[in-house]
Amino acid sequence: MLVPAGAAALSPFDPDRLAARGIVATARAGGVTFHALDSQAESDGTRRKKAAGAAIAHIRAALDRLRAADPAADRTIARLSGAGEVLVVHDPDFPYPALSRVTLAAFLPGGDAGIGARFLVVVGRHGAARGEAELASVLAHELAGHGLQELEGDIAGGARTLDLECEASLVEARARAALGLDTASGPIAPDSVAFRKAVEGRWCRDFRQWQARAAPDSMTLWQTRLLPAARLLDQFRAYEKTGR
Repeated sequence: MLVPAGAAALSPFDPDRLAARGIVATARAGGVTFHALDSQAESDGTRRKKAAGAAIAHIRAALDRLRAADPAADRTIARLSGAGEVLVVHDPDFPYPALSRVTLAAFLPGGDAGIGARFLVVVGRHGAARGEAELASVLAHELAGHGLQELEGDIAGGARTLDLECEASLVEARARAALGLDTASGPIAPDSVAFRKAVEGRWCRDFRQWQARAAPDSMTLWQTRLLPAARLLDQFRAYEKTGR
Protein backbone atom coordinates (compact mmCIF):
# COMPACT_ATOMS: atom_id res chain seq x y z
CA MET A 1 0.00 0.00 0.00
CA LEU A 2 0.95 3.62 -0.48
CA VAL A 3 0.97 5.45 2.83
CA PRO A 4 -1.21 8.56 3.17
CA ALA A 5 -0.05 12.16 3.13
CA GLY A 6 2.57 12.91 5.76
CA ALA A 7 4.65 9.87 4.91
CA ALA A 8 7.76 11.24 6.59
CA ALA A 9 6.03 11.00 9.96
CA LEU A 10 5.54 7.26 9.35
CA SER A 11 9.19 6.46 8.72
CA PRO A 12 10.47 3.73 11.06
CA PHE A 13 13.55 5.92 11.49
CA ASP A 14 11.60 8.77 13.06
CA PRO A 15 13.64 9.59 16.21
CA ASP A 16 10.65 9.20 18.52
CA ARG A 17 9.77 5.81 17.06
CA LEU A 18 13.33 4.51 17.01
CA ALA A 19 14.09 5.62 20.57
CA ALA A 20 15.09 2.71 22.82
CA ARG A 21 15.07 0.41 19.79
CA GLY A 22 17.59 -0.06 17.00
CA ILE A 23 18.62 -2.15 14.03
CA VAL A 24 19.33 -5.68 15.23
CA ALA A 25 19.89 -7.44 11.89
CA THR A 26 21.01 -6.23 8.50
CA ALA A 27 21.93 -7.64 5.10
CA ARG A 28 22.53 -6.49 1.55
CA ALA A 29 21.91 -8.42 -1.65
CA GLY A 30 21.10 -7.61 -5.26
CA GLY A 31 21.41 -3.87 -4.75
CA VAL A 32 18.89 -3.88 -1.89
CA THR A 33 19.60 -3.26 1.80
CA PHE A 34 17.56 -5.05 4.46
CA HIS A 35 17.20 -3.96 8.09
CA ALA A 36 15.26 -5.53 10.95
CA LEU A 37 14.26 -3.32 13.85
CA ASP A 38 14.05 -4.45 17.45
CA SER A 39 10.67 -5.50 18.83
CA GLN A 40 9.17 -3.77 21.84
CA ALA A 41 6.79 -6.68 22.41
CA GLU A 42 9.47 -9.31 23.17
CA SER A 43 11.40 -8.99 26.43
CA ASP A 44 14.05 -11.66 25.78
CA GLY A 45 16.98 -10.17 23.86
CA THR A 46 18.19 -13.47 22.41
CA ARG A 47 14.76 -14.31 21.06
CA ARG A 48 14.46 -10.80 19.60
CA LYS A 49 17.72 -11.18 17.68
CA LYS A 50 16.76 -14.63 16.40
CA ALA A 51 13.36 -13.36 15.28
CA ALA A 52 14.95 -10.38 13.53
CA GLY A 53 17.45 -12.59 11.71
CA ALA A 54 14.71 -14.98 10.63
CA ALA A 55 12.58 -12.10 9.36
CA ILE A 56 15.42 -10.69 7.27
CA ALA A 57 16.16 -14.14 5.80
CA HIS A 58 12.48 -14.63 4.96
CA ILE A 59 12.12 -11.22 3.29
CA ARG A 60 15.35 -11.71 1.31
CA ALA A 61 14.19 -15.13 0.14
CA ALA A 62 10.84 -13.69 -0.92
CA LEU A 63 12.50 -10.91 -2.91
CA ASP A 64 14.91 -13.39 -4.53
CA ARG A 65 11.95 -15.56 -5.49
CA LEU A 66 10.12 -12.60 -7.01
CA ARG A 67 13.13 -11.53 -9.05
CA ALA A 68 13.66 -15.06 -10.35
CA ALA A 69 10.00 -15.57 -11.25
CA ASP A 70 9.10 -12.15 -12.71
CA PRO A 71 11.77 -10.70 -15.05
CA ALA A 72 9.89 -7.40 -15.41
CA ALA A 73 9.90 -6.90 -11.63
CA ASP A 74 13.59 -7.81 -11.53
CA ARG A 75 14.39 -5.18 -14.16
CA THR A 76 12.42 -2.55 -12.27
CA ILE A 77 14.16 -3.26 -8.97
CA ALA A 78 17.53 -3.07 -10.76
CA ARG A 79 16.51 0.35 -12.11
CA LEU A 80 15.60 1.51 -8.61
CA SER A 81 18.91 0.38 -7.12
CA GLY A 82 20.71 2.18 -9.93
CA ALA A 83 18.88 5.41 -9.11
CA GLY A 84 19.24 5.46 -5.33
CA GLU A 85 19.30 3.49 -2.10
CA VAL A 86 16.63 0.77 -1.93
CA LEU A 87 15.84 -0.17 1.66
CA VAL A 88 13.44 -2.84 2.91
CA VAL A 89 12.83 -2.64 6.66
CA HIS A 90 11.14 -5.22 8.84
CA ASP A 91 9.44 -3.44 11.73
CA PRO A 92 7.56 -5.84 14.03
CA ASP A 93 5.65 -2.88 15.50
CA PHE A 94 4.22 -1.93 12.09
CA PRO A 95 1.47 -1.02 11.21
CA TYR A 96 1.54 2.03 13.43
CA PRO A 97 -1.62 3.50 14.97
CA ALA A 98 -1.86 6.00 12.09
CA LEU A 99 -2.64 3.05 9.80
CA SER A 100 -5.80 1.68 11.33
CA ARG A 101 -6.01 -1.65 9.51
CA VAL A 102 -4.08 -4.84 8.93
CA THR A 103 -1.26 -3.71 6.65
CA LEU A 104 1.27 -6.22 5.32
CA ALA A 105 3.75 -3.67 3.96
CA ALA A 106 3.91 -0.08 2.82
CA PHE A 107 5.88 2.11 0.45
CA LEU A 108 6.86 5.48 1.88
CA PRO A 109 6.99 8.17 -0.82
CA GLY A 110 10.08 10.32 -0.62
CA GLY A 111 12.01 7.66 1.27
CA ASP A 112 13.92 8.92 4.30
CA ALA A 113 16.51 11.59 3.60
CA GLY A 114 17.92 11.26 7.10
CA ILE A 115 19.31 7.80 6.33
CA GLY A 116 19.75 8.31 2.59
CA ALA A 117 17.03 5.90 1.50
CA ARG A 118 15.27 6.97 -1.69
CA PHE A 119 13.02 3.93 -2.04
CA LEU A 120 11.77 2.74 1.35
CA VAL A 121 9.46 -0.21 2.03
CA VAL A 122 8.38 -1.26 5.51
CA VAL A 123 7.29 -4.87 6.04
CA GLY A 124 5.25 -5.31 9.20
CA ARG A 125 4.57 -8.26 11.45
CA HIS A 126 1.60 -9.40 9.33
CA GLY A 127 3.64 -9.30 6.13
CA ALA A 128 6.59 -11.18 7.60
CA ALA A 129 4.20 -13.91 8.76
CA ARG A 130 2.97 -14.62 5.23
CA GLY A 131 4.33 -17.40 3.06
CA GLU A 132 7.31 -16.72 0.83
CA ALA A 133 5.36 -16.52 -2.44
CA GLU A 134 2.66 -14.26 -1.03
CA LEU A 135 5.23 -11.95 0.54
CA ALA A 136 7.03 -11.89 -2.81
CA SER A 137 3.85 -10.65 -4.50
CA VAL A 138 3.47 -7.95 -1.84
CA LEU A 139 7.04 -6.81 -2.48
CA ALA A 140 6.21 -6.64 -6.20
CA HIS A 141 3.35 -4.27 -5.39
CA GLU A 142 5.52 -2.03 -3.21
CA LEU A 143 8.84 -2.02 -5.08
CA ALA A 144 8.08 -2.83 -8.72
CA GLY A 145 4.77 -0.95 -8.47
CA HIS A 146 5.05 2.06 -6.17
CA GLY A 147 8.84 2.18 -6.41
CA LEU A 148 8.65 2.69 -10.17
CA GLN A 149 5.95 5.33 -9.70
CA GLU A 150 8.29 7.16 -7.33
CA LEU A 151 11.17 6.90 -9.80
CA GLU A 152 9.09 8.22 -12.70
CA GLY A 153 7.59 11.09 -10.70
CA ASP A 154 3.99 9.88 -10.72
CA ILE A 155 3.57 10.14 -6.95
CA ALA A 156 5.15 13.57 -6.61
CA GLY A 157 3.30 14.66 -9.74
CA GLY A 158 -0.05 14.29 -8.04
CA ALA A 159 -1.41 11.11 -9.58
CA ARG A 160 -4.54 9.92 -7.80
CA THR A 161 -4.10 7.30 -5.09
CA LEU A 162 -6.76 5.13 -6.74
CA ASP A 163 -4.82 5.04 -10.00
CA LEU A 164 -1.48 4.49 -8.28
CA GLU A 165 -2.95 1.52 -6.41
CA CYS A 166 -4.57 0.16 -9.57
CA GLU A 167 -1.28 0.14 -11.44
CA ALA A 168 0.62 -1.38 -8.50
CA SER A 169 -2.11 -4.01 -8.12
CA LEU A 170 -1.73 -4.99 -11.79
CA VAL A 171 2.02 -5.33 -11.19
CA GLU A 172 1.14 -7.55 -8.22
CA ALA A 173 -1.25 -9.58 -10.40
CA ARG A 174 1.55 -10.20 -12.89
CA ALA A 175 3.78 -11.37 -10.04
CA ARG A 176 1.07 -13.58 -8.54
CA ALA A 177 0.75 -15.41 -11.84
CA ALA A 178 4.52 -15.76 -12.21
CA LEU A 179 4.77 -17.07 -8.65
CA GLY A 180 1.96 -19.60 -9.14
CA LEU A 181 -0.38 -17.97 -6.61
CA ASP A 182 -3.02 -17.37 -9.28
CA THR A 183 -3.48 -20.08 -11.90
CA ALA A 184 -5.51 -20.70 -15.05
CA SER A 185 -6.89 -24.00 -13.76
CA GLY A 186 -7.36 -26.02 -10.60
CA PRO A 187 -8.80 -24.90 -7.25
CA ILE A 188 -9.06 -21.17 -6.62
CA ALA A 189 -7.55 -20.04 -3.32
CA PRO A 190 -9.61 -17.66 -1.15
CA ASP A 191 -6.76 -15.13 -1.24
CA SER A 192 -6.93 -15.12 -5.04
CA VAL A 193 -10.66 -14.42 -4.97
CA ALA A 194 -10.23 -11.59 -2.46
CA PHE A 195 -7.37 -10.07 -4.44
CA ARG A 196 -9.32 -10.14 -7.71
CA LYS A 197 -12.36 -8.54 -6.09
CA ALA A 198 -10.23 -5.74 -4.64
CA VAL A 199 -8.56 -5.06 -7.99
CA GLU A 200 -11.75 -5.04 -10.05
CA GLY A 201 -14.18 -3.54 -7.57
CA ARG A 202 -12.00 -0.99 -5.82
CA TRP A 203 -8.56 -0.09 -7.10
CA CYS A 204 -9.16 -0.39 -10.84
CA ARG A 205 -12.79 0.72 -10.83
CA ASP A 206 -12.15 4.01 -12.67
CA PHE A 207 -9.75 2.37 -15.11
CA ARG A 208 -12.38 -0.23 -15.96
CA GLN A 209 -15.01 2.48 -16.48
CA TRP A 210 -12.64 4.24 -18.90
CA GLN A 211 -12.05 0.95 -20.74
CA ALA A 212 -15.79 0.41 -21.11
CA ARG A 213 -16.11 3.83 -22.75
CA ALA A 214 -12.88 4.13 -24.74
CA ALA A 215 -12.03 0.53 -25.61
CA PRO A 216 -15.05 -1.67 -24.91
CA ASP A 217 -13.54 -4.72 -26.59
CA SER A 218 -10.77 -4.70 -23.96
CA MET A 219 -13.27 -5.52 -21.21
CA THR A 220 -12.90 -9.16 -22.28
CA LEU A 221 -9.45 -9.06 -20.66
CA TRP A 222 -11.23 -9.08 -17.30
CA GLN A 223 -13.29 -12.14 -18.21
CA THR A 224 -10.39 -14.58 -18.04
CA ARG A 225 -9.64 -16.51 -14.89
CA LEU A 226 -5.98 -15.48 -14.97
CA LEU A 227 -5.65 -11.75 -15.54
CA PRO A 228 -3.46 -10.85 -18.54
CA ALA A 229 -1.68 -8.29 -16.37
CA ALA A 230 0.96 -7.29 -18.92
CA ARG A 231 -1.72 -6.37 -21.48
CA LEU A 232 -3.76 -4.53 -18.87
CA LEU A 233 -0.67 -2.56 -17.81
CA ASP A 234 -0.09 -1.54 -21.44
CA GLN A 235 -3.66 -0.29 -21.63
CA PHE A 236 -3.37 1.42 -18.26
CA ARG A 237 -0.58 3.55 -19.71
CA ALA A 238 -2.93 4.66 -22.49
CA TYR A 239 -5.50 5.50 -19.80
CA GLU A 240 -2.91 7.61 -17.97
CA LYS A 241 -2.17 9.64 -21.09
CA THR A 242 -5.82 10.61 -21.55
CA GLY A 243 -5.91 12.52 -18.26
CA ARG A 244 -9.00 10.44 -17.47
